[in-house]
Amino acid sequence: MSGITFQIDATEGTSRRLQVGLEISGPFTGSTLTLHFPRWVPGSYFLREPIQHMTEFSAEGDHRAQLKSVRHNVDAMKIKVPAGTEKVTVRYRLLADDLSVRANHLDESHLHMMPPFTWFLPTEGIDSARLNMQHTIEVHAPKAW
Repeated sequence: MSGITFQIDATEGTSRRLQVGLEISGPFTGSTLTLHFPRWVPGSYFLREPIQHMTEFSAEGDHRAQLKSVRHNVDAMKIKVPAGTEKVTVRYRLLADDLSVRANHLDESHLHMMPPFTWFLPTEGIDSARLNMQHTIEVHAPKAW
């Protein structure tokens, strides 16, 4: 297992906002964890900026300690990781109001979720070989679905 868990909560359909999480277990390879959204995906001829739909970004270390984070360029977040940190948890919300193959859509009846426009990928701060391992995905949906 990679030690990476991707989370999504679609229980607030009326808000059109997805609650998104990412848990990354150590070991970390340095003092900065960099997360990127893909800007291009196969089958699309346009560069995307899914970070523009993101709000309420937070990063926590062990024991829910807040970690300093800054936006980097149009597609990334950088998080300071103290030495010895065992796990980093990232949370944010995404506007999901566009029903297309290029975006996420959430309402009371359904979730149309595109992973490249939903989750960051760690590109610095962990061993890159971990990205090719098995990950865990947790989906929380309304009981009526």
